[in-house]
Amino acid sequence: MGCHTCVLKAFPGIHEEMLKDTVRTGSYRSAIINNPHLFKDKTVLDVGCGTGILAMFAVKAGAAHVVGVSLLPVLGVCLSADGQHPRIA
Repeated sequence: MGCHTCVLKAFPGIHEEMLKDTVRTGSYRSAIINNPHLFKDKTVLDVGCGTGILAMFAVKAGAAHVVGVSLLPVLGVCLSADGQHPRIA
């Protein structure tokens, strides 16, 4: 199960609505991915990381490590179980 699916099952509603907002999510993705000089080899703090989507974009942009802070304890479990995001804590 992907981490987004895990979070959405545990906390449906606002997170699902935000992920389905392709303009919003695409804008965040473009801003991060198109500016790798801001992320390459940096440590990124994602406060209120929710589904972790911005943390994953930061890793794709070259962040050395991303720390996600969230009130959703399920997120850390999902990302750890996923195993595809070793640079996200």
